[in-house]
Amino acid sequence: MNSVEEQEEREDVEGISVLVGDVFHAETGGISGGALRLRGKLLVKPEVALEALKERFKEKGLTPMLSKRGESIVLTLARIRSPGSKTRPSLNLLLFLLTILTTLFAGSLWQSEDLLDALLNLQRGIPFSFSLLCILGAHELGHFFTAKRLGIDTTLPYFIPFPHFIGTFGAVIRIRSPIPNKKALVLMGAAGPLSGMVVAIPLVIVGLKLSTVAPMEEVTGGLIIGSSIMFSLLERVFIKGVSDTQGVFLHPVAFAGWLGMFVTGLNLLPIGQLDGGHITYSIFGRSHRQLGLVFLGMLVAFGIVFRFLGYAFFGILILLVGFRHPPPLDDVTPLSFVHKAVAALAMVVLVMTFVPQPFVIP
Repeated sequence: MNSVEEQEEREDVEGISVLVGDVFHAETGGISGGALRLRGKLLVKPEVALEALKERFKEKGLTPMLSKRGESIVLTLARIRSPGSKTRPSLNLLLFLLTILTTLFAGSLWQSEDLLDALLNLQRGIPFSFSLLCILGAHELGHFFTAKRLGIDTTLPYFIPFPHFIGTFGAVIRIRSPIPNKKALVLMGAAGPLSGMVVAIPLVIVGLKLSTVAPMEEVTGGLIIGSSIMFSLLERVFIKGVSDTQGVFLHPVAFAGWLGMFVTGLNLLPIGQLDGGHITYSIFGRSHRQLGLVFLGMLVAFGIVFRFLGYAFFGILILLVGFRHPPPLDDVTPLSFVHKAVAALAMVVLVMTFVPQPFVIP
């Protein structure tokens, strides 16, 4: 950097320091990576400072962010691009309709050994398809409506159809604006899984009531699923009197509920930008990355030990999406007791729904 550039940078820093002087006392500053950073102390509460600075720098296209470095507060002013164009509800609707078809086919195929027969009798897949889409829909709408309440811009849910044995890879929404603070991270992360569980538990209960108990020799040859703590508890309560020589034929509604709980457990893993990643970032900050690496390693280990390639695929998908977690605008204000309680509840749900060995094919 030559002397002219240094002079211009110094003037920029000094000018911004004056503009923010009523809410932030700047001690040092500089420009790096296209962003201006001031290090110093807040003169007002973080949320008050951010609201004032948002309005002040809106016309300049700059977004203020607060973070902590040691005993100092860092105020960053940067240009943040929206990661997407206008929404196209027609695409969301098309994907949803295709997912209905693929989950109907999957549900029908579970009751038939012939592909053509399953395709010609899609109505047999209604219990499975309806139940699974209700759980996935509740999960994504939990995120969607929570985001709207918090003033976060998101897309509508994108369902992901895929013609395999469950008919879908789930659903996602895209967040198109920065998360305001740690409290919002907790609520956004927990809203989907908790909403999905509210729907999944009653469906599992109904499905278990409709399931049948049969001698073990009649159950062999099918797909054996592993049970989470939650599913096992519900199974013991609502299917009684199963001896060691008997097995349970799960009704499609029960299997859809099991899948919903399984997906909930995966989403709550404290890794990257998963729902659990949002929650653990709000608690541990940037050090949540180390926790995520531990759980990613654990996931891969389970995949190897139990020969379940799905966990390896899921791990690769996480790495492709991105392991880093973007900080909220206010990375300073701590969580309240209520938000810590919500985070703790979500972690309890993780423990109750995670399945180390999801499938066993004899």
